[in-house]
Amino acid sequence: MSIAPDDPLVRLYRLARSTTASRWIALVLAVLVLLAAGFWIGRKVPTSTATPQVEQGTVTWVNTGAIAGGAEFLVRLDGTTKAEGVQLPDNTVWTVGGNFGAWNSGGLPSCMAKPHGKGSRDGFGYVHARIRFGIVHATIPNFGGPEDIVVWVECL
Repeated sequence: MSIAPDDPLVRLYRLARSTTASRWIALVLAVLVLLAAGFWIGRKVPTSTATPQVEQGTVTWVNTGAIAGGAEFLVRLDGTTKAEGVQLPDNTVWTVGGNFGAWNSGGLPSCMAKPHGKGSRDGFGYVHARIRFGIVHATIPNFGGPEDIVVWVECL
């Protein structure tokens, strides 16, 4: 059995052995390796974005002198009976629901600060204010453990 010089396998073998084809094959392989390495590195590098977890509940107590540059409050989340403590940094943005997107930067949200609308506050820090808020769970380096950071508040 003899193989004809114009057989497709013979032409493919000659093409692979030529210098030009070898260069193209090497270039394609190099590009594939670089793409795979870039994909792998991109998956390993942490991103700096975080999506807040949206929670909703009733604020039951506020302490404005608890932490430097902010406040802490107790909130009873919807569907639970126990209030949990949350820290509110001073630079947290907040809005009053139904206010057509007018956001305030910093300070205590109005529904938690004084008798206002649906919220009320007496002299002991007790409040009854409905809020929705975004919270990010983060681990702060050299701090010791995870921290919950409130990034926005909406007075309902």
